[in-house]
Amino acid sequence: MAKRATIRFRGRVDDVLDEITLGRKTYQILERLGGANRLRYRAFDRLAGAKGDYRAIHVLPRTPEVEQQLGVLQRLADVRNVNVPFVVEYHADRNKVYLVLAWVWGISLADHLERVTERRAKPASAMQACRLIRGLAHGLCQLHHRWNVNHGDIKPANLILAPDSRFLSTIDFGSAWLAERGAKRNAGDGASGIYSAPELLLDGRQPDFRSDQFSVSVIWYQLLTGQIPYDGVGGKAGTRGMEQVFAGKLIPPGQSPAASPDVPRRLWKSIDDAVCRGLALNPDNRFSDRRSWLDALDEIHFGFRRINKLSGFNRKIVDLLSRLTGRKGPPGVAE
Repeated sequence: MAKRATIRFRGRVDDVLDEITLGRKTYQILERLGGANRLRYRAFDRLAGAKGDYRAIHVLPRTPEVEQQLGVLQRLADVRNVNVPFVVEYHADRNKVYLVLAWVWGISLADHLERVTERRAKPASAMQACRLIRGLAHGLCQLHHRWNVNHGDIKPANLILAPDSRFLSTIDFGSAWLAERGAKRNAGDGASGIYSAPELLLDGRQPDFRSDQFSVSVIWYQLLTGQIPYDGVGGKAGTRGMEQVFAGKLIPPGQSPAASPDVPRRLWKSIDDAVCRGLALNPDNRFSDRRSWLDALDEIHFGFRRINKLSGFNRKIVDLLSRLTGRKGPPGVAE
C-alpha cells in the first residue's frame, strides 16, 4: 500500500486524506469537521503565500437557502476584517456549492466557555470581555454598513476565540441574510434559542442589525457573569407569554457576584447601561443605530485604557519611592 502524503505546517503533521480540485486550484483534505448534511473540511492550500496555509472548505447542497448565502458571500469577497471570515473563493455546480474560507486559528467560544465552567480555563476579565465584544461589534457593523448584511445567527458555536484571546471571529454565515431581504427570510433563520433576539423567534417580524446586537449582548453578558441573561432563557424571555414575566427582571452584570471589584463603579455603570440596552426585549429600546452602539462600546474601551494608564503611573510612583527609601517593596509593606 502506497504511503500517504503528509503535510507539515506550523508544528503539525497531517496525513493527506484526499484532494479536491476547485477551478484551477487543488486543495489537500486533512480533516473532516462536519456531518453528512453539511460537510466541512480542514484543507491545505499550497499556493497560499510563501509556505501555504490551511483553509476551511464547506460543501453545501445547492438550495434556495444556500443561494441566499452566495449572495452574502459575493459581498464579503473583499472583506479584510479579523472578526469576519475572509472568502478565498467559491464554486457552484448543479447540486453543490463549495465555499473556501481562510482558516481561523483558535477554539470555538462554546468550547472555551465549557472549559471555564469546568475550571479548565480562566474566565475573561471584564476588560477582556469588553475588548472582545467591541471588536466583534465593529466587524458586524461593518458588514451591515458596507455590504448591507446581517449575520442572523450569532452564538458561541459560531465564533472562534483567537489565540491569546485577542479577538472573536465569526465562522458561519449559513443564516446570514441581506438587510433588504429581511422580510423574506425563511422560518427558523437565525433561531438559536437563548442567543436569538426575540423578534427572530416570533413569526411575522422583520429583523435588522438590532437582532445581531441582541445576540452579541447575550454573549457579552455571559462573558462578564458566566450566566445567560433573564434567568438563563436569553431571547426566549421576549416571546409571547414570557415578556410580561421577565419585564424588569434583568440583573445588570455589574451587580452579579462575578463582577470584578477592580472595575470602578462609574465604568461598571457604563457597561451595565450598554449591556442592558442591547438586551432590551423590544428592539425599539435597543441602540437604534450602529454609531450610537459603537460609541458606547468605544467609550467603555477608552475607560479601561484610562485605568491602565493610571495604574501604570501609580506603579512608577511606587518604584520611585522604593528607590528613594531603599526598600524593595512598596513603602509601608513589611518584607
